Amino acid sequence: MNSLLYLAPSQRLALTVVLLVAVSALGMAGCAQEEPEHDMSSMAMEDMDMGDMDMGDMDMEGMSHDDHEMTPEMFAQLREKTPLYREYSDQEIRLSMQMMGPNYSTYVSNKNLVGEIGVIGLGHGFGDPGDEQFKDAFTQIGKIFPTAVSYGMAMMTSSHIQSAVDDLVAAGVETIVVIPTAYTEESKLTRQWKYIFGQYDEASWLEVPRVNTDAKALIARPISESPIIASIMLDFALEMSTDPENEILIVVSHGPDDIEENKRELAILEDHAEILRQDSNFSAIKVITLQDDAPREIRAANVAKYRGWVEAATAEGKRVLVVSNLITTGSVQAKIRKDLSGLTYQFNSKGLMLHPAFGDWIQTTVSRTLQSS
Repeated sequence: MNSLLYLAPSQRLALTVVLLVAVSALGMAGCAQEEPEHDMSSMAMEDMDMGDMDMGDMDMEGMSHDDHEMTPEMFAQLREKTPLYREYSDQEIRLSMQMMGPNYSTYVSNKNLVGEIGVIGLGHGFGDPGDEQFKDAFTQIGKIFPTAVSYGMAMMTSSHIQSAVDDLVAAGVETIVVIPTAYTEESKLTRQWKYIFGQYDEASWLEVPRVNTDAKALIARPISESPIIASIMLDFALEMSTDPENEILIVVSHGPDDIEENKRELAILEDHAEILRQDSNFSAIKVITLQDDAPREIRAANVAKYRGWVEAATAEGKRVLVVSNLITTGSVQAKIRKDLSGLTYQFNSKGLMLHPAFGDWIQTTVSRTLQSS
């Protein structure tokens, strides 16, 4: 769908609808998807590929496709808070909401497990099999504490999160450890979740209902603060490495659209890169954010920058390795491959949660959150 970049908004909308109808028809005919997993972190409509949102046998609660009627005030609020939407018509925004997939929750623990402390894992939604992998990552903690996971960006609804809270309260939970898995504290997704739990004053997108519960919610620190993440990325890099002293490593992040938030995320990535430098002997380690939801010219400048790194390293006879800090494999990794089309490099597209240490991060995060409360 890259050609949509060159069409007017009305043309993009018409073509996108035709493509969606075609994809739906193929799915009904039983055609297999070449890449069934989808990462919903990118909101750029022209690059979204919903594919086959098969949730299998997962127990979906509080599910919402965000298909209720949108008012002029909602459109205005979304355009104010999301620069990319300023380029879209009302119809394109409405279609973008539909294409993000459902917001829903599912219960992880055995229904017989009860306790005063519970856990909710929050993810933006990954499609199949990413959603199932995310749930699996919480299996071990779910054997100790009543645990649920909720998927979705919660841009227009919070019913799925309320459903997860209600399930935990029904299991006797009085204190909930909420684990947001967006990369940083300042991400719009993290702030939206914190808004829903009454711990942030302003919604990142629409002002959805806040969670109604007597249970105490403890919001965990973001994944970016853990050195475990750097160790996972290093393991992924070493899987590809053959001669570190003659290789450069590039760490690519989705990145925020806001300029100041992007500076903070780059600083965090650089901290991770410093850990990688201490624990490896790569010729060089560089970090970059795509700013995937920013206006096109901003993202294009970032792509040109890291393409330049690859070209320069290749000219010097260096081998280039690329890893990401993304939770799961999906469309952003596909964009990275497209960004670097025609260049020579090695790319590990596995998401962080496919590494065994991701489960360790969950357990450590729950423990530290309870200790600091």
